[in-house]
Amino acid sequence: MATVVFLLTLAVLAYHYVGYPLTLLVIARRRRTRPIVPGKGTPWVTLVVSAYNEEDVLRKKLANALSLDYPRDRLEIIVASDGSTDTTAAIACEFASEGVVLHEYRVNRGKNAALNETVPRARGDLIVFTDANGMYQPGALRTLVGYFDDPRVGCVCGELIYLNYNRNAVAEGYGAYWRFDQLQKRMESELHTLLGANGSIFAIRKALHQPLPSTVCNDMVLPILIAAGGHAVVYAPGAVSTEAGSADLGEELRRRSRIVARGILGVRTVLGPVWRGRRWLLLWELFWRKVVRYSLPFLLLLLLVSSAGVPAPWHLFFPLQLLVYVAAPVVAVLPKGRLQRLGSPALYFAVGLLAAFLGWVQLASRRDVSRWETVARPHEQEAQSAGGLG
Repeated sequence: MATVVFLLTLAVLAYHYVGYPLTLLVIARRRRTRPIVPGKGTPWVTLVVSAYNEEDVLRKKLANALSLDYPRDRLEIIVASDGSTDTTAAIACEFASEGVVLHEYRVNRGKNAALNETVPRARGDLIVFTDANGMYQPGALRTLVGYFDDPRVGCVCGELIYLNYNRNAVAEGYGAYWRFDQLQKRMESELHTLLGANGSIFAIRKALHQPLPSTVCNDMVLPILIAAGGHAVVYAPGAVSTEAGSADLGEELRRRSRIVARGILGVRTVLGPVWRGRRWLLLWELFWRKVVRYSLPFLLLLLLVSSAGVPAPWHLFFPLQLLVYVAAPVVAVLPKGRLQRLGSPALYFAVGLLAAFLGWVQLASRRDVSRWETVARPHEQEAQSAGGLG
């Protein structure tokens, strides 16, 4: 029985990490879908800046938005302040003479609740969603919306780059994951079924917006719902937004565990529409990219336990797994240097597993995951000034 459990679990994990992207590649080559090429149109765009207690970064964000290479007479900028208790609303009002519009909601109900009321009031044909701490490169908006020249396109996801402001071990480990994730995004995009977006920079046609519950991530659920409706969802790697990475291990764990909890609820939200729309490719992607990823803590626990009772040479998986799990906390406390950099992928992997487990714990304990948890960002200025990929 241990051997059967071990081999089945190993097969699922192998397909998740290797088989899934290879299958994407094969499908993309066989289907030969007509590529979507960005045009040079300048449609009417509304940039929605989601904000909750963002006084540390909002002034710089709005200055960044106003400096973008996009016609000002075709761009509306809205700050959706969801129950902010600091000077967020006052800072937005400072830019009123430059056309910035404030939608102030007095009670903190969650990001999606604010967006559900803001989007219908927007004037743009396209809605671009962004975070207050995400700084766009000058041509990002023009590049992003250029894809909508193709009428098949319903949603476009830009590229989010985390800045490695202090070269901590978590940021170091992100580099390998970022390259792997980027590869999968490109292949999903070739099939016009990119699975999710980056909350810092993605755009949709306003007509395709749907109100969402506050317990899910809009950057995951909206693109999937749009794809379920038969519209193309694609990746625009040339449209870049930058944010500071997590300041430390604790912040990274809190951020990622909350994302996982909301992601699990998001899968439950989109399954029905994807199934009813008979979007079988999307359903396959959803299972192997999201469901399996969120289940990794349990799958790897099965692999660890079962590998302790299998014959040679499979029994070597047991000490190898233990080595990775033991190395992670060691790397976390090592001084910065070559040795820490070498071990950072193990740390990033272990942090992801722990965050996924904590996400399930949050759901099991019925913790409210709808509210924002803005962290203090004294490192934002340093990160944006220093630049560099984490």
